[in-house]
Formats: sequence, structure tokens, C-alpha cells
Amino acid sequence: MVVRAARIEIFKFAPDRRDAWRQLAVDCQRMQNRLWQIWICHHSNNGSADKLREHFAAFKEWKESKTGDKPQWPCKALEPPLTVSGDRRSFYRILSAEFPNINVRTRGLLTNAWQSKLSSRKSTSGSLPGWVAILFALESVPSFTRPQPIPFDKQNAKLVKEDGKYFVELRIERLSGSGKSIVERCELMLQKRKAHSLRAICDKVLAGEYAWKGSNLIYDRGKWFVSLSYEMPAKHHIALDPSKVLYVRPARLTPWRVSVGVGDSWRFGGNGKHIEFARRALIQERASRKEHYRWAGSAQKGRGRKRADAVWTKLSSRWKDFTKRYNSEVSRQVINLAVSRGCGRIVYLQPKDVQRGSRFMSVAGNNEFSGMLWDYFQFGSMLAAKCEQEGIEYGRKEKNAKPAARGVRGVRQTVQSERPVCTA
Repeated sequence: MVVRAARIEIFKFAPDRRDAWRQLAVDCQRMQNRLWQIWICHHSNNGSADKLREHFAAFKEWKESKTGDKPQWPCKALEPPLTVSGDRRSFYRILSAEFPNINVRTRGLLTNAWQSKLSSRKSTSGSLPGWVAILFALESVPSFTRPQPIPFDKQNAKLVKEDGKYFVELRIERLSGSGKSIVERCELMLQKRKAHSLRAICDKVLAGEYAWKGSNLIYDRGKWFVSLSYEMPAKHHIALDPSKVLYVRPARLTPWRVSVGVGDSWRFGGNGKHIEFARRALIQERASRKEHYRWAGSAQKGRGRKRADAVWTKLSSRWKDFTKRYNSEVSRQVINLAVSRGCGRIVYLQPKDVQRGSRFMSVAGNNEFSGMLWDYFQFGSMLAAKCEQEGIEYGRKEKNAKPAARGVRGVRQTVQSERPVCTA
């Protein structure tokens, strides 16, 4: 299953609710900071750091001697009374008392998302879990300094379509006195000509083809947006053969090299002139901006300084947009090729850091002073997401393949060993 998010601007809602939503976003920021404070105070009073140090020392002795029982963890990241809803020291009771104006479901979604991040958090360096690294003072507790998105889902929100218009009924706030939830009806901006894809997504969510997942209410530059998360079912192609593999890798003389099976290999992605032209155009524009500002008069420098200083940000963003769009298009073409050829598995041979400098997409139109590289990891992520959507296996070795080294090198060695050797 593939989970995606569609960002839709809110067209109409009560004008007096703008400030109220802004305050709710600030309350979500405060709640996340408060969760971390409650958590760190509990483990500090419990002496969890000292207990964990003793546990690791005992585990090291047990690993060397292999005598006795294996030491058990003395504490967990989330343990009672933090997770007991009936205890006054739990997250739920503390947040309910400090933020009574927020809907119960909104508080629950925010707390569940925080607990999931805490449990799966990894340390920036080393093999320790992230929460252990925080208790050992190797990392700091995360802090939020800006208003955060307001979470909601289908239990406290409803998507409605009336007379060709789309509305969202939200229950994210409640009255402090009676405790009743406030139902707010907001119209989504989906009447534009370019919003046909978003309308199709909303129609499929209403029809039940897409499952509605957790969503957010986001404030961005004076506007409110609904980030509608939905789950797309994976497509199943009957003609796909899992034993038939399509290999794709960045080439040296052309953008891509694609091979199906053992002997069927060809160039992919054209001759790459468009990549060379796009990179050279940005390099020339960068040089012209700097040169123009260098020789401009004093009367012109006051107005063109900001534009000249923004060279590395604006032009680099344009290059990132180009690479992202190109990677998305090529990954879609690779998927279509695999479906047309009946390949049930795709293996992407991502080049290592020492190999990226010799690939065509890294050197086409580039010079030694430019920092415009290619994002090969992004291509792999897009390809993996599209494979999951189409029901195609991604990045796995063949079951009958010979054992080799792990990683891309192992896959490449497996491919080379399977190719026939010419004895003529």
C-alpha cells in the first residue's frame, strides 16, 4: 500500500476562525514540547540513565562469558505511569488538564504520532536507540519553536461533496465550559482548471477506493491548507513474472542503462543533451549575475545586491526542481517498461560516492567550480514508491543467485556472473 498526501487550499471559512486556528497551531507546538518535558522528567526521576549504564555493563560481561541469563532491559522508552490513561501522571491526563480547548481526538493523534517517533527514533551516530542517546546526554531533546500542523482524521473530520463543491467538516476544538466539540465547515479550493487531479483524489476518497488516513491542517504564508493523506491500493498485474528482472543504472556515456535478463541491454533516457543544456544555462546565468554586479555602478548595486547574493539559493533550487522532475519522469518510464516487458522485479544499481563523478548525469555540462550534482538516491526512492504502487518487487536479489557481497556491488557481481561468456 502507498500512502500519499494531497495539499489543498481552504477557500472559505469563518473569518473569525483564522486567529482561533492560529492559536490551535501554537497549542500543538506547546503540546509537543510538553510531551518531551514530561518524558524527560519521568526518566530523570526514575534514574533511567544509571540503570541503562549498569545494564550495558552487565550485558558486556554476559556477552564475553556467556554464563547465566541474558540481562533484561531495566526500563523502556514508554512505560507506566506515562502510558496509563487513568494515572494522573500520564500524558493523557496532563495534556487534558493543560489544553482543555482542543478536541480529544486531536490530542490523541498528536500523542500517538509522538510516541511512534520516539520508539523508532535512532541516534545520529552509533548503534544506540535514539531515546537512550538522549538519556545519556549524547543528544538534546527536540524543541519546536514554530506553530505545528493540527492533526485530524476521519473520526473527527468529514469530507463532503455538494453541488460540485467539496467541503471538510472539522472537529478540532471544543468549548471549555461544556466540553462540546465545535463543528466547522470549510470549502476547499478545487474549482480551478488545474485542480482536476485533486478533485479525482477527493472523489476516490469519497467512493472508498482510497482509504483516508491521518491528515493535517497547515498554516503557510498567510493561508490555510488541508494536507489530505490517503492510501492507494497496490495494482496487481497478472502478466508480471517475478523471476524476470529489470536492471537500471546510471551510465557513463548516456544518462541510463537498462537491461532485462542477461543479454538484452540498451541505452535509456535519450542522449542527455537536455541535461547538458539545463546545467550550462544555470552556470552561465550564475556567472552573468556575478559579473554584472561586479562591474555595475554604485547607483545600481543597491538594488541588485539582493539578487546577486541570492544566486546560490535561487539557481540551486531551480536545479533541484529540474532533477526532481526528471527523476520522476524517468522512474515512471522505467515502471512502464517493466510492465510492458512483464518484469516482476526491478533492481536499481545506485553508484557509490567514488563512482558518481564518472557518471554522465554528474559531468554533462558541468565544470569544476559548479556544485550542481545529481541526486541518485532520490531516483531510487521514487522508483521504490512506484514499484510498491504497481505491485513490483524492488531492489531484491534473485532467490537462486550466487552468494556475494552485500549492497550494490553484490548485485552487480551477481549480474556479471550470470552473463554468458563468449568462447568464439
